[in-house]
Amino acid sequence: WAEAKRAGKAPKVMLASTHIKALDFVSLSDLVAHAADKEEAEAEAVAAKQGGSSSSECAGEDGSSGGPTVF
Repeated sequence: WAEAKRAGKAPKVMLASTHIKALDFVSLSDLVAHAADKEEAEAEAVAAKQGGSSSSECAGEDGSSGGPTVF
């Protein structure tokens, strides 16, 4: 993903599905800028701070969403 970003071709990412270790390689601001689910991820962050959880989109049977890149 980082290489694609440097080339100006970074795909969208699913923040809610991105592992924290991705931050060892790319900045959070870069991931947020390319987020396909920015509103959902922000809602989950607010819910986590409040001790709750929010609903998230369901993936297909094979676990893939057929959408943006997931780290």
